[in-house]
Amino acid sequence: MKALWVTPPDLPRFFNVRRLIYHTANLNILVSQIFGYFPVSVKSTSHIPQIISIVISVTSLMLALWALMSTRVDTSHPSGTFKSVATAWMTFIFIMQSISRLSLLVHGRKLRDLLDSSISTVEQIIQFQGFPDFPQFCAKLRNRSVKLVSFYALSAIVISLLQLRNILWTESNRRRNILSDILMSIMTHVSLFSFLSLEFFCQIYNYCLTCVTASIGKGTFSKKNLALEKFNDINVVLDCFNALADQVQQFNAIYEGKMVVDVFYYFTLCIFRGYFATQLGSECCSVTSLVYFVIHLMSICIMGYGVWSIASLSTKLGEGSGRFFRELANISTVGVLDKGIMLKLQLMTTHFTGNPLQIKTRLFAFNLYLPVSIMGAVTTYLVIIVQFQQSEKV
Repeated sequence: MKALWVTPPDLPRFFNVRRLIYHTANLNILVSQIFGYFPVSVKSTSHIPQIISIVISVTSLMLALWALMSTRVDTSHPSGTFKSVATAWMTFIFIMQSISRLSLLVHGRKLRDLLDSSISTVEQIIQFQGFPDFPQFCAKLRNRSVKLVSFYALSAIVISLLQLRNILWTESNRRRNILSDILMSIMTHVSLFSFLSLEFFCQIYNYCLTCVTASIGKGTFSKKNLALEKFNDINVVLDCFNALADQVQQFNAIYEGKMVVDVFYYFTLCIFRGYFATQLGSECCSVTSLVYFVIHLMSICIMGYGVWSIASLSTKLGEGSGRFFRELANISTVGVLDKGIMLKLQLMTTHFTGNPLQIKTRLFAFNLYLPVSIMGAVTTYLVIIVQFQQSEKV
């Protein structure tokens, strides 16, 4: 296979792809580094992102221990189930996001190598195809990052203001828990930015696959145009796809732990938030309980949007790989193809049939069925928890 990770020396005559991608990813990666979700420096050997990630993770674990050992749960609440769920929720918030950060921190330089190799693959594809729309794609991707960060930040501010309103209206004998409530609120808001780096890589992979597929669909390799001198171009297309497949596989290996933790975090977040939202009726529909209901619902929906976004991009990647192999099937019907190329096409088709490019772990695949499955499981567990609480009144 051609060494696709080597940057071609004549690429700058088109435009500096690497610099353009770094500019595009700057906001996305910077925000992820600030909150400890991208614990590696991109262009230098600085250890500041690692230090930030370690400090936040250790602090969160200490807060989790403090929440578990202290009696922060409101003892005035009549339900023992509520007290147990509140304690578990407080501990869970701090522990899970620490594990999410540490899952990337252990990979160290591999994370930066993943970014560099992904950019090099983009460079090779653009050099071969010469797609003029790449700057426009980067502009759209950067606008997407700005909108996403703004959306998460605005959501965090709105939820914080609603929580502040409830804290100020809380009875004075219950205000001993204000500090823990504020800390838990901060950690919950920080987790909204957990999916930023995942979305960036997914967008890049989808664009690369679109370019590789378009090189076949433009008619370059049609029956009339296909000749012996085109065989080398076909090999380059196949090498580009193989390089992209290697990048996706490497991404899955590095981000697997984080994806598992984040999905499990969202699953349990829905259970806890959903349970607290069901307590609206027990509070006689006061204004404070209504505000808390809105807070819980917003948290579920906003975090769910991040999960759905990654699942949508992963589904698009899988559908795009299927489209690529359908184009390959059309090429394989051309009788003048070299036997070596035909064998390569057959091997690739056999390998990727039923195993499309997709963002996945060994436990699940990121697709649009995942959010639906989570909601179904959450509903089941909520019914069980509410039934336990109802049994206390009998």
